[in-house]
Amino acid sequence: MEINYKEQLYLTRFGGVGSAIVASIMLVCYSIYKLFDLNIFIIISAFLLIPLCVFIWRLMFHGLTIIAMNLTEEKNKSFQMAISILFPILISFYFISKTPEITFKGMTMGLLDIWIILPIGIIILVSWVFGEQVNKKYWFRSFIGSSLVLFFVCLYGYWGFYSIEDELSESSVTFQDKEEAAYAAKMGLYMLRYLVFVAVSYLALLVRMKSDSILLENRQKRLREILKNRD
Repeated sequence: MEINYKEQLYLTRFGGVGSAIVASIMLVCYSIYKLFDLNIFIIISAFLLIPLCVFIWRLMFHGLTIIAMNLTEEKNKSFQMAISILFPILISFYFISKTPEITFKGMTMGLLDIWIILPIGIIILVSWVFGEQVNKKYWFRSFIGSSLVLFFVCLYGYWGFYSIEDELSESSVTFQDKEEAAYAAKMGLYMLRYLVFVAVSYLALLVRMKSDSILLENRQKRLREILKNRD
């Protein structure tokens, strides 16, 4: 799919204006909370974090696309590689923000478990399927999108949430284990795990992109041979 420059510019401005408006409302709500001690305003501020994150993501995502569109081919490739690598590394530091002491045991815990094969297999499968939709010119968009999705997946476990099946209602029920969340924060469990998941996803996307390119080249080569034989 061709990416339109004007559309990206509009979406970047939309993300910037939206971020400014939501941040201003949050600041007003927080000020009222501090002045009058009204808890409802701090709750409103907390709920506004979600749209604020969405607007900031749009600002960054489309803004980076505009930068890439204005670069030469050689610089564009280096820029996309740098963004794809730096983005997951930077946000992964959240998982050790509350870790008093980083240890090898804490970082690698669970990675050597045989059950780690299951989520890795799912990540490979999903990344391979969605790899067909990767924009070949601005591929970093799909890569940082993948890393963001995996960040929220890991965040679910980092905060101690888990789901079980309720046999009575025949639906899943979500709980939070605060002790598990505190332990994950203390040990820094999810940083390396998250980066491994991102690396696996990136590898699957790269292989899919490469295989699709080879298939396309072979089809074009056969078509040229067919046309040449007809002549």
